[in-house]
Amino acid sequence: RIENRRALIRLGVSGAIAGNLMLMSVSLYGGADGWYGMLFSWVSVLLCLPLLTWGAWPFYHGAWASLRMRRISIDVPIALALILGFLSSFLQLMAGAEHLYFDSLGMLVFFLLGSRYILTLMQRKAHRGADLHVQVLPVQALQCDVSESGHGETCYAAGKKKPVSELRVGDVVCVNPDEMIPVDGQVVRGESEIDLGWITGESVPQPVGVRSDVYAGTRNLLGTLYISVAEVGVMTRVGKLLAAIEHYPKSQFTQTMDRVAQWLLIVVLVISAGALVFFGLNGQFLEGFNRVLALLIVTCPCALAIATPLALSNGLGLAAGEGILIRNPDVIESIAKITHVFLDKTGTLTRGFLAVKSVTVVDTSLMSVADAHAIAYAMESQSKHPIARAIARYYETGDTIPHKHVVIEHMHEVAGQGLFGECHGHRLEMIAGMASQEGDGLAQASLMTTVVLRIDGAVVLTYDISDTLYADAEFLVQALRQKNLQIRVLSGDSPKAVSRLATQLGLHASEWQGGGSPESKTQSVLAYPHTMMVGDGANDAVALKAATVGVAVHGSLEASMKAADVYLGKPGLGGVIRLLGICRQTRQVIRRNLALSLVYNVAFCIAALMGAITPLVASVLMPLSSLTVVVSSMWTSPGGSGGECEGDSPHEKKQTKGRQPFATHRGEHS
Repeated sequence: RIENRRALIRLGVSGAIAGNLMLMSVSLYGGADGWYGMLFSWVSVLLCLPLLTWGAWPFYHGAWASLRMRRISIDVPIALALILGFLSSFLQLMAGAEHLYFDSLGMLVFFLLGSRYILTLMQRKAHRGADLHVQVLPVQALQCDVSESGHGETCYAAGKKKPVSELRVGDVVCVNPDEMIPVDGQVVRGESEIDLGWITGESVPQPVGVRSDVYAGTRNLLGTLYISVAEVGVMTRVGKLLAAIEHYPKSQFTQTMDRVAQWLLIVVLVISAGALVFFGLNGQFLEGFNRVLALLIVTCPCALAIATPLALSNGLGLAAGEGILIRNPDVIESIAKITHVFLDKTGTLTRGFLAVKSVTVVDTSLMSVADAHAIAYAMESQSKHPIARAIARYYETGDTIPHKHVVIEHMHEVAGQGLFGECHGHRLEMIAGMASQEGDGLAQASLMTTVVLRIDGAVVLTYDISDTLYADAEFLVQALRQKNLQIRVLSGDSPKAVSRLATQLGLHASEWQGGGSPESKTQSVLAYPHTMMVGDGANDAVALKAATVGVAVHGSLEASMKAADVYLGKPGLGGVIRLLGICRQTRQVIRRNLALSLVYNVAFCIAALMGAITPLVASVLMPLSSLTVVVSSMWTSPGGSGGECEGDSPHEKKQTKGRQPFATHRGEHS
């Protein structure tokens, strides 16, 4: 706000001075001479001095800062033009000449400040659109009034809505059922269950009560909670994650355009020096100076400098609005080169919420059925794998928790293989077995895999585990094929279970792989130079890192952001196609803006050298080029027309009208 206020004051004062300079010039152009001519000329000098010192200070500051870093910024030719223009006019005034440019310089400073202010407003708007904290977290909270009753009890009364950024440590906020928690803090009153799934991937709601810690970005499900504020904004648990995502490194696109702008500035300065020498040698120094001044003003590569960052910011903001968090803006360029897309199965193509359909007792010669169940529960309850959690949940939710306490010795888990341990000298294994034949009778969208408990090599229990395909999984495969991308499903599940899924999706035998380990998935991804891996952040971390672009599906934000370049904040697979569409259209906007700015600079460079435009006309044309690029980026940005986003599956298109964004400003989670 302070910066904006200062810019407005500088713009207003500069405009007033420039207007008075124009009034003085009208008198001089109208024929004022003698004492009045001298008076108006020297008053113009006095008015121009504060305008060219205090008013134009941002340009001098920017130019000097870039030169100290041994770079040439867009402020260098502006500062050079202002200084040369004033010195030329002042020297001509001292010599009694009539060619004075004080009014033109005044209007130039005013136009430059005005255009830069408008550009700043538009860029701030674009950056606000890309602000993940605004997209993901609530921006307002219901603050409560805290008081003490006569009996020493703490009372909480309904207060009023307040911006989260204005909350302080120790304030108490009220969160009603089905609302997102806006802060990190501790429950001081109330009991409920909260959904931690978006942050941790935990699918089971967690009970909370007084003194329980809760986190921003999670959802209150049942009762009203009163929470004492501990952290807000970027200091919250999820805020730190989002801040790490938002600290984008400078993209390759931007670095390339920086180099192009540097060379353009150098070429302009060389051409200006050459033109000044040429006209000077031909006795037309004044005419040459006018043309060089117009050239320095009109070819300022402002549009070239802002075209790429602004388009990237719009693209990242649009993706965030769709629930797609992009960690690195280079993803937008990298996706254009993708040739192969690898898809995980469990939790990616399927919902990942596994359930035990049936349990079969195979062999009881080694121990009783009760002991076998106790061993199975003791092993699976110690693992976080989705299949292990499904088996543990089967015992817990069915009131069948074995009462006998079993201690598993040397318990360890091998990724992609299973659980191993020992109990009373028996060798234990919980591993994936062959798919159950009963799965053939399931509904079309249902998948089946089998887990077996082996004791000393003998199969004792078998568990049939079912999963369900996402409704848009088939659409994803079709859409990727339409884009001429090679598809391959990589899964650690049994080959027969993966084969059944491949049949449903219409995949060929060469397009899927079952029974794979994390290492084999990584080797498959590394076999090609331009790859995209789509999986869940926890189980596919190595493959996601190995791919050119790693895309983590809805689940654990914490685990995903450590491995993936992109995180899909909404369940389902439509976000993958929307990501491809947003990146493709953002690249088109970048290239169109660059073409516009380059054509503009070349055309008006020639016009200035030919004397077709004056310095005053150049001062009007220069900011117009930047505004053209800004309008092009904002108006024709991907999805800016308000139509359906590319990549919406038929299932999603039915819900497009009125579809809520990732998280609205009211904090409602999509």
